[in-house]
Amino acid sequence: MNECKSKFIDQVYPVTVQLAGIKPKERVAVCGFGLTSMDVISALTLGRGGSYFKDEHGVLKYHASGFEPKIFMFSRSGLPYRGRPTFSTTNTNSYQPVFFTYHKVDELRKSLPLHKALDFQQDILPILFAEMKFRFYVTAAQISEGDKGGNQAKEALTQAWHNGGFHQALNFFSNKYGTFDPESFLLVDWPYNSEDSNSYQKQFCDLVKTDLNESKMGLARSPLKAALELFRDLRGVIRYAVDHSGLEPHSHQLFLTQYTPLMNRMVAGPQKERLEELLALIDCSILEVPFGPFPQVSYSQMTHTFKIESTLLGKPISRNVDHICLAHIFQPSLEQSDSKLIQNLYKNERIRSYFNRNIFIGGIDLDNNMQPITTEGSVNSNIWVLGPLAEGVLFYNHYIPSPNSCSKAYKDANLTVGLLFGRIVLEPVS
Repeated sequence: MNECKSKFIDQVYPVTVQLAGIKPKERVAVCGFGLTSMDVISALTLGRGGSYFKDEHGVLKYHASGFEPKIFMFSRSGLPYRGRPTFSTTNTNSYQPVFFTYHKVDELRKSLPLHKALDFQQDILPILFAEMKFRFYVTAAQISEGDKGGNQAKEALTQAWHNGGFHQALNFFSNKYGTFDPESFLLVDWPYNSEDSNSYQKQFCDLVKTDLNESKMGLARSPLKAALELFRDLRGVIRYAVDHSGLEPHSHQLFLTQYTPLMNRMVAGPQKERLEELLALIDCSILEVPFGPFPQVSYSQMTHTFKIESTLLGKPISRNVDHICLAHIFQPSLEQSDSKLIQNLYKNERIRSYFNRNIFIGGIDLDNNMQPITTEGSVNSNIWVLGPLAEGVLFYNHYIPSPNSCSKAYKDANLTVGLLFGRIVLEPVS
């Protein structure tokens, strides 16, 4: 069993250390298709001396060093992450929403019965989807007819929203520029009907290639990428609706377990260059994506290998591998934290886990000033909590903020420093 644990890599960083035990030609399965998995793949290929080049047709190819392992990739959904779009030099990434605004969230809250919170599916998603349709068709009109066409589409859809004719306006623009249904992109389930492993891998690669074309067009030339980018651009409004038990408990749980991963797959994926590298590795058979969604994993004490089996392919497939890498960043757990500081704070009841009423969400329970709430329910006024440990009561704290941006990470840090210096002024050391 100790050997099983040593081959099951649940913490992949730092990759040069954690993956050092994987020998050339061994078989390794990487669980996940997101950013962390791209770091793992890069470490096992480029980090082992491999290189990429473009052939005479401009297609990216991989030149193996011979020190790579055989790589398999899989995930529960079986779907690849979408690549990040190209940003033009004129793109300021400052989209101003028309429908899905902070004011609209306030209006929704005021319309609720006393002690009732928002429901993400019923209250938030319809307006967010309307905003996405708005941006899709305005961008399509802008591409087709220039600034004049874009402004006309913007005005027509805005007026239609306020006078109750939004669906009729959408029908007009869909007949002109094609149908766009945000829900179909968010909840796509195409891998479930794959006949066999080859069919699934081809579908997987085709989806990556199609998305790569959209990514290369960028936000200014791809209505689809422009619309999907609102999951990122309007993250602040989503936070405003969700943070500090802004959703009903079961809706909050559903938001975190179902919708957050789906939104991340739309807009928190790798750069397009990484996806091109992934296709190159599949093309030369260094890497395979054979299992489809929801494969089963087991370990054999007799062969000292893991067995991965498909569950939803028409023709089942299985592979034995020597190592498994969980390419995920897990939410910090107070109960199982490796940090002595967090362990002691939790043991001494100076912090507690966050519950939305009776539903466990996780992370540290905080007040509006980022200060932890004790087991007794009082505020621990000498401590502030920022970043991943705040995930739960607050939404989306585990990212590196962009330079020169007015991101939530900087705002939280500014609030904390302001309160801290204010306390120093009010309570001078005697």
